[in-house]
Amino acid sequence: MTNYYLVGSKYGEHNNVDIFPELYRRSVISVGFADEIDLSHLYLATEEEIINYLSERGEPKSSCNALKKFLQIKLGDVVAIKSSGNPKNGVSYLGIQGYAVVVERDGRIYFHDSNELGHCLHVEYFDTDFRELSIGGYAQTIHLIEDLETINSIFGQNVNFANPEIRKNAARLRFNRRIASSEVNTNPQSRKGGDDYITNPIHNKIQSIFGQKLKKIYGSEKVNFEIDFVDITLELDNEIYYYEVKPFAKASSCIKNGLGQLLVYASRYSGSKKLKLRIVGPYPVESEEISLIQFIKSSINFDFEYIDCQIENDHVA
Repeated sequence: MTNYYLVGSKYGEHNNVDIFPELYRRSVISVGFADEIDLSHLYLATEEEIINYLSERGEPKSSCNALKKFLQIKLGDVVAIKSSGNPKNGVSYLGIQGYAVVVERDGRIYFHDSNELGHCLHVEYFDTDFRELSIGGYAQTIHLIEDLETINSIFGQNVNFANPEIRKNAARLRFNRRIASSEVNTNPQSRKGGDDYITNPIHNKIQSIFGQKLKKIYGSEKVNFEIDFVDITLELDNEIYYYEVKPFAKASSCIKNGLGQLLVYASRYSGSKKLKLRIVGPYPVESEEISLIQFIKSSINFDFEYIDCQIENDHVA
């Protein structure tokens, strides 16, 4: 069963040091209590075992309460990373910096970082748009969110990306993305690029649906998957298209998380055909995102577009 958690992102004596950029960079969530103690042996232990172990080492109640919950967060659980849960001007407030799903890397979910973050869990971020909600009562470091209405309020449409039916059976299947393929595996997979992570099943479904649509239009011989890490490549007589698929809930999140990858891939391209870059996501562009796309198109030296591929009815827009 998928559980939903709210986890803080502030360190320091006064909770005034925002570590979210570092969490996002390293694809982890963390807590800094008892940061000198490696708790690998207590990951997924009972809360009683965790509290007893920490209490015997003189850890305060706040440390025990945070770590007994943090060490229960398991593979496939979904986490909202909060910037603040304190009221503003007497009004209930909850700021969310991002959403992530817990994954396994190199055989580990939990690891201890004695130099910086303390206790860490590997995650894959799938939405990093900032949200402000008028919800109170979440000032502690970690909260397990169990009420369905509250889950929907905090996680919104991201609940769909974290559906247990989507997340279960998240097998880690390694493969070499440098070998071109005419088909795509729609199961969760482990990618080996700069980092190792489990691909989102929605990503794989979009990739398959959109790729098949391109094949119908241009022919199978012109479409390939996973050439030099590019999700989909379409090669025509005078043009070549790189498509990067992102499964995030907003077009802007897809663009922010995918454009850098496309530019890296473009830097390696040495052919003579005109290279065009495309981000493919599951939702249409919203009105406030149009200016972002226009800015990008006017700022880079590549033909760029965002394409929505609505997977609910297997339709590619």
